[in-house]
Amino acid sequence: MEEAKTLGGRIQAGRKAAGLSQEALGERLGVSRQAVSRWEADAAVPELEKLIAMSRLFGVTVGALLGVEPPAGEAAPPGESGPEEGAPDGAPEGDVPSPAHELTDRELAAAEAIAEKYLAAQRPRSGRRWPLVALAAGAVLVLGLLAAGSALWSQLQQIQRELQAVETTTGQQIQSITGQIATILAEQNRLIDSYTASVQDYDLAAGTVTLSVSAHPAVSSGDDQAVFTACTAAGERHTVEGTRLEDGTFQAEGWVVPLGGDLELSVTVTAGGGSRTETLETLSADPGDYRLGVEGGWETNWKDGTVRFTSLTLHISPNPDVPLALERVELAVFPNGEAEPLWSAPLPEAAELWRRQGYVQMYLTAEDYMPAIPLEEGAELLAAAKITDDHGQSFWYLLEAARNDDGTLRSVSAPMLKDACPNWQPGGYVSPQWPGP
Repeated sequence: MEEAKTLGGRIQAGRKAAGLSQEALGERLGVSRQAVSRWEADAAVPELEKLIAMSRLFGVTVGALLGVEPPAGEAAPPGESGPEEGAPDGAPEGDVPSPAHELTDRELAAAEAIAEKYLAAQRPRSGRRWPLVALAAGAVLVLGLLAAGSALWSQLQQIQRELQAVETTTGQQIQSITGQIATILAEQNRLIDSYTASVQDYDLAAGTVTLSVSAHPAVSSGDDQAVFTACTAAGERHTVEGTRLEDGTFQAEGWVVPLGGDLELSVTVTAGGGSRTETLETLSADPGDYRLGVEGGWETNWKDGTVRFTSLTLHISPNPDVPLALERVELAVFPNGEAEPLWSAPLPEAAELWRRQGYVQMYLTAEDYMPAIPLEEGAELLAAAKITDDHGQSFWYLLEAARNDDGTLRSVSAPMLKDACPNWQPGGYVSPQWPGP
């Protein structure tokens, strides 16, 4: 981009270097040709997102476009050091954190300078702008000369409040714009521009989980290498070397690591003798997070001091993350807080439906399965379904809670119980919010 002394001149130079007319640049940015003309004449200042878009279009940084840092390829001002040799994007050699997570002092200073420059460009050009300190000092002098005038005193207080409001607003604008630009600078220095990470399967018997991970470096060369790392909650580190694909993506398929807790995934890319590491995301290696989806409930019927659970609705769906199949469903009724059921029976229809269609959606009358159960005054019952999958994992899903309250049956439905007791086991006491009369 040609040297220019004003923002408008730099926009014009960048547009011409990109081979664009004012109308073509306006179309790229979603503005009119007249708006571009006003920017280049320094009669108006583009919005921040337009500056960002132009910086990318012209192949320069936002700071260079605003004139607060030299264009790419020019020497940095005295006192500022450039990237070290042998380290990509200014990173020192060895395993160092990626700038995507923490900006350097120089980058933060550049962000603040860009914000100040942008705000200065938006201030009115006519009239002299006095510093806030000078305005406040003048106001104090007026107060000393005219202390007897209560009306002037009120006006002075109003002026001081307005000055404080202007100072606060300006500070907030600087912080907001600095934050936006800092984010942009961080994005420009990202090590990885895209990645995927997922759990493919787990093995309860072996105590392992199988992962699939891939990452595409923002800047790729023919000799770069990538190593993926999974760090457990206990601090154990497990690594695997990524396989490089034709498009420069590195991937690890069928990566087996220990089961249990969370796994923090990261990737280290080595190129040109230097290494940089970037955190990807955290995956759950807890089998409790990979279960068949269950919804449903039992309605209750109350007569002569007995309760019958009727009209059973049950929906069981696959887990989208891991390949699970339903093996068995068992219905049971427990006294609240006790581990042994008053009644239980298998529900073979559910397993048969799964084998035929890969999911369960059923509605039936439970009278064919269970008798009426006496419920003494003050006693409570829990109805539940035990779900077992083909990976050997079993869990209970509460379908209904019932209580004899002075001869009146109170009941709590499955959705409320699911939120209150997501990991209920027989013997666990449930204390729901029982409805009133």
